[in-house]
Amino acid sequence: DILHHGQFSSYPVEPIIRHGEPVLLLETEQGEPLYQKAAEILKGWQEKGLDTIALVCRSRESADAAARELGKYIEVMESDLEKAEFGNGIMALPNLLALWALRKEIKS
Repeated sequence: DILHHGQFSSYPVEPIIRHGEPVLLLETEQGEPLYQKAAEILKGWQEKGLDTIALVCRSRESADAAARELGKYIEVMESDLEKAEFGNGIMALPNLLALWALRKEIKS
């Protein structure tokens, strides 16, 4: 869908299966209210049976901060690549790492 809205010729792509709710934009205050709302949404997804959830952030620093702040409200898995075990749970990842993990999953 995204390619058809651009000002360039579109080309066939193989879509990636994405599970879960449609993308939703919410406006909230920064800081604690943001992390409380995010934790509430993530808990809801887990209650619906979504086992593996990635919170994709812009950078390693923002992913670390998100994991630290969310950890006050819900369990967040280790995302340090030296210690991380990819499995069920919530992980905060920088966008480049999330893309790498997705690419690796598609190839296997």
